[in-house]
Amino acid sequence: MTVGELKQHLYELSEEGKINEDTEVRMAQQPHWAFEYGIGENVASIMDPYNSHCSVLYLEEGEQIAYLNEEAARQLGGLWHGE
Repeated sequence: MTVGELKQHLYELSEEGKINEDTEVRMAQQPHWAFEYGIGENVASIMDPYNSHCSVLYLEEGEQIAYLNEEAARQLGGLWHGE
C-alpha cells in the first residue's frame, strides 16, 4: 500500500463518518488467530533497496493490546479467534 492509497482510504472513511481526527490507529496481525497492536511512536522512511525510485515508510509496532475484535477480523478477511 502506498501513502496515497492509505490517504484515500482514510479520506473515504472520514467522509463516511466512520473515523475522525481522534480515531486510534492499530495494526492487526496473524489473520487466523488475530491480535491487535498499537502503533509505536517512531517512524522510519528509507529508499527502497530493491527499487531506487521508491521510498518505504515503516511504522513501529506498539504493544499487543488484545485479540482482534470479531467485526474487524471479519472485515479484514481473517478468522476470529472465537470461531
